[in-house]
Amino acid sequence: MKSPCLRVKTRCFVRVWEDLETLVVHLDETEKEILLEARPDLYFQTDHYKGWPAVLMRLNLATRDALKERIEVAWRRSAPKRVVKDFDGAAAVPRRKR
Repeated sequence: MKSPCLRVKTRCFVRVWEDLETLVVHLDETEKEILLEARPDLYFQTDHYKGWPAVLMRLNLATRDALKERIEVAWRRSAPKRVVKDFDGAAAVPRRKR
């Protein structure tokens, strides 16, 4: 069974782990070590992910803000620079009220 994932272009940057209770989030090694040390209840790794730029996140302990932040950081890391720039430019434009 393939697990569901979010992709930008062809790159998967977040996916649901086999147990459907864990999110695999791609990030750099420095950030990974910081998260593992700061919140071992929320972030963890298995032997399979040691040395890989990804961390496992327990969904039942994650807040909406923590999920949003992790997904956005992973997306920014994987998306082409032009796409990130376009996204940031669109976010800076105020939306008209209806």
